[in-house]
Amino acid sequence: AREARRRMPQAGTRLLGFPGADMDYDANLDEVLDLPFVGLKERRGGGSSSNISAQPGTQQRATAHQPRAPGGGCSAPALGLPPEVICELLMNAFAHRDWTRQTDMQLTVFADRLEVHSPDSLPNGVTVEKATEGLRVPRNSNIVSILRDYDFMERRGMGIRRKVIPLTRAHNRTDPAFDATEDYFEVTICKQPIPAPGSG
Repeated sequence: AREARRRMPQAGTRLLGFPGADMDYDANLDEVLDLPFVGLKERRGGGSSSNISAQPGTQQRATAHQPRAPGGGCSAPALGLPPEVICELLMNAFAHRDWTRQTDMQLTVFADRLEVHSPDSLPNGVTVEKATEGLRVPRNSNIVSILRDYDFMERRGMGIRRKVIPLTRAHNRTDPAFDATEDYFEVTICKQPIPAPGSG
């Protein structure tokens, strides 16, 4: 839907941005995106059309804190993070969340890190260890199938193990931090590369 939150208030993505390393009242970004998750055509003034989608839209707003560019793919230069990592985290948050909870998925940008917060526990007995090893237990099989058909997700269910962890290690020599509770699943990634020993 073009305005999914009219029928499902929890279908948005809340974007928060803070100039420092902590949450405070001085947020320089605080908005909820209400966009279709898979691409839809939006007709412009002269009859031309462009793709609108939460997938590139969320990244555009989070990276530069400016309006998203129409269409577009995965691009996250201002975050200092590999774009494939951002894509995978957004896909997982939407595909595997508990849609009965009336809470938006949240992406928070700090000066030193990015946090992707999904308002639910891991599904069906999955643990952080099992998830990082590539265990496939989708909570929402129909959503996963749609995202795979649109090539937003790969079909082996190995995105965390084969993409998020190795690309983050290669980028800044740290591992993502995974925090799983009964109420939420959160992934934290350092934004900037850590200098190699003996450099600079």
